[in-house]
Amino acid sequence: MFGCSSQAGQVREISATQASGAKPVPVEEPKAADAEFPTSAGYDSGWRVAQAFGQSIELPVPDAASWAVQEGGRWWHIRHAASSSQLLIRTWRAPRSSSPQACEHQARLWRPELPEVPIERAILRDRLNAPKGFHTELSVGVTSQRGRSVVEGVALAFGSRPGRCLAMVYTTRAEGPAAEAMVAERLAAIADNSFANARELSIDDRARVPDHRLP
Repeated sequence: MFGCSSQAGQVREISATQASGAKPVPVEEPKAADAEFPTSAGYDSGWRVAQAFGQSIELPVPDAASWAVQEGGRWWHIRHAASSSQLLIRTWRAPRSSSPQACEHQARLWRPELPEVPIERAILRDRLNAPKGFHTELSVGVTSQRGRSVVEGVALAFGSRPGRCLAMVYTTRAEGPAAEAMVAERLAAIADNSFANARELSIDDRARVPDHRLP
C-alpha cells in the first residue's frame, strides 16, 4: 500500500521553496503536473511545497489551498477541515548523539497528547532517508471506534541528525462505509509524498521570498 521505505529517496524529488517564513504558509507551485502524485481520497490535486514556518523544513502537501494555519506555539500546526486532518511539525537543537527514539521521547514530554501507533494497529513501521542527513523512523497506523463507522489514522515521523531533532505528526479521520479506504489512502499520500520528500532548509532558502502563499 505504501511506497516509502529505505528506498524513499526514489520518490520524485521536489524542488526547494523560496520562503520568507511569514504567515500564511508559503508554498511553491509544483514543477510538474499533479498526476505525478498517486491519487488518494480527498488528496488528489493541488500538491504544492509548503514551508513549515519557523522549523526550517519544507514538504509537499495535498490540496494545499485548503490547509489553514493554527496557533501551535513552538510547533508548526496546519489543519485540513474537509478531511478532519492535522499536521504538526517541530525541529529543535539536540545533543549530537541523539536518536529518533530520544527525539520522540522529548517531543512527547512537550506534548503528552501526541498519538501513538500500537503494535496491533500498525500498518507500517519503516525508516526514511528524509530530510537528507536525518535518520527518521516512520510509524503508520489506523484505529476505528467500535459501534460506529469511524476510522482514525496517524502517521508519525521522528528523526535525528547530529545536533538536531525532528517530529512530524499527521492525524486524519473519516466516517462512513468508505472510511477505512479513505484514511488508508490519505496516510499513504502523506507518508509517501509528504514525509518522504521533507527537506531541511538552508539559511539562503529561508531568506528568499516565496512565489506563492496559501490563503
